[in-house]
Amino acid sequence: MSDKLKLLLVGIGGYGAGYVMTAQNMEDEFEIAGVADPFAKNASSLDSLEDVPVFDTIEDFFAAGLTADAAVISSPIQFHCEQLEAALDHSLHVLCEKPLCADAGQAQRMLAAAAAHPGQKVLIGFQWSFSPAMLAFKRQILEGKWGRPLSIKAIVRWPRAFSYYKRNDWAGRLRDSAGRFVGDSVLSNATAHYLHNPLFMLGGAMDTAAEPSRIEAQCFRAFDIETFDTAFVKLSVPGRFGNETDVFIAVSHCTEKVAEPYVEYRFEHGTVLCAGNDRLKGTLRGEEVDFGLSAAVWKDIITKCSAFTAAHRDWKNLPAPSRRRCRN
Repeated sequence: MSDKLKLLLVGIGGYGAGYVMTAQNMEDEFEIAGVADPFAKNASSLDSLEDVPVFDTIEDFFAAGLTADAAVISSPIQFHCEQLEAALDHSLHVLCEKPLCADAGQAQRMLAAAAAHPGQKVLIGFQWSFSPAMLAFKRQILEGKWGRPLSIKAIVRWPRAFSYYKRNDWAGRLRDSAGRFVGDSVLSNATAHYLHNPLFMLGGAMDTAAEPSRIEAQCFRAFDIETFDTAFVKLSVPGRFGNETDVFIAVSHCTEKVAEPYVEYRFEHGTVLCAGNDRLKGTLRGEEVDFGLSAAVWKDIITKCSAFTAAHRDWKNLPAPSRRRCRN
C-alpha cells in the first residue's frame, strides 16, 4: 500500500496551478487522484495532468467510483464553504486556501462542519501561519521573551491595473454573476494574510488567533468597482498581559509604485521587522535576532503542503479504532 497522500485538487486555475506544480514536484509524498473544476479546460496547468481524471464537482469525482485521502481547495472564495462541507462529508482531510470564506454565516457553517468531523484535518492556507520563522517568533512571544505587545503595523502597496478586476466575474464585486456573495476586496483577498497575521501572532496559543475588541476602518476606491481597492484599519486587540494592542493596517491596489510590504511588531523588550527581502529580524533587549525568511512565493505552497502531510501522518498514527470513532 502506498504511503502517498492521494489528493483531489479542487480548482487548478490561478493560485491552484501552484498546487498542481507542488504536488508533482513532491511526488514521493503526493499522488494527484483527480481534479474538480468546471473551468479546468481554461487552466494552463491542465496540460501537465494528462492522465488525471477531471470532473466539475467533488460529488462527480466520487460518483465515478474514485477515491482520495484529501482535498486541496483553491477555488474562488464564494465556493469554499460548500466545497469544504462536501470534502468533509466524503471523509477527506482538507487544505482550503485563504481567505476562509465570503461571510460570517459561511464561517460558522465551516466551523460546524469541521467540528462534526473531528478525525479529519482542516487547514486554512494563510501562508504566514505555516512559516517556520513566524512560528519560532510566536513561540518566543508566548514564552514571554518579548514582553507585552505594544503595536503591530502592516503597510502593503500592490498596484493593480483595471484588467485585474476584469479577469473574472467576481473580482472587486459584492456578488458574482450567479448572485453568490463574494465581497472581494484588496483586504479580503490579496492582502488577507496581512490582516490575519497580527491576530495570529497575538493569539494565546500556537494554534489560536486573537479577536479584536474594536474595529475602525476607512475604505476607498479609485477604480470603478463595487467594493474597495484601498483600506486603512485600526484594531484594538485584548491580550493575556491585560493590555490592548493597537494593530494598524494600510493596504492598496491603486498606489503609483509597487513597494515591498512592511510589517512592524513592537514589544516591551524589542522590535521585529519584516520588510524588503521578507526576512523576519529585529532586536531583543539590544541584541540582534534573525528568524529567517517569513515566506517566499516559491516556497509558501511547499510549506503548506508539508504541514498537510504532517497532519495526515499524525492521523494515520492513531490506533484504527480511534480513527473510526473520529470519522463516523
